[in-house]
Amino acid sequence: MADKAAYASWEASAREVERIAKDRSLPLWAKAHRVGVAYTTVALEGLRSKHRHKIFRHIAEVNVILQKHMPETFEDYQRMDEADLNRLIGLFRAMGPGK
Repeated sequence: MADKAAYASWEASAREVERIAKDRSLPLWAKAHRVGVAYTTVALEGLRSKHRHKIFRHIAEVNVILQKHMPETFEDYQRMDEADLNRLIGLFRAMGPGK
């Protein structure tokens, strides 16, 4: 059964990702780091199975990119190439409901 609070949290996280992605004051590497943090509070167990799987598919793609770079610090994100940073941001933007 779907949990309204979980869906509200998912929607709030998606709005935060959009806010971060559009913030012109942030460098690309900072955006790539922060968009992932925006989804840490979503209660996945409250989402329908198809929505959990959508999120998991995107996380799997994020992990493929991160495995290439193995970032452990903010400085590690600064050394990632622009294409991968943009791809990370795009994957988190696509993770939201209705995307």
